[in-house]
Amino acid sequence: MARPKEPFSPSDFMLSVPKAAAPEQMKRKRRKRTVIADELRLTMAHFMRTNIG
Repeated sequence: MARPKEPFSPSDFMLSVPKAAAPEQMKRKRRKRTVIADELRLTMAHFMRTNIG
């Protein structure tokens, strides 16, 4: 069964996130930055799965 496509594309997602997260990342410690990176990786993996399947 084909699932409906997400309203926004991964490229838009990648473009919008750094602008919003940059000021916050500057204030936070490095450990929190890796958490954000892990969430990004999980989201991109989710997109890859939905786009292929």
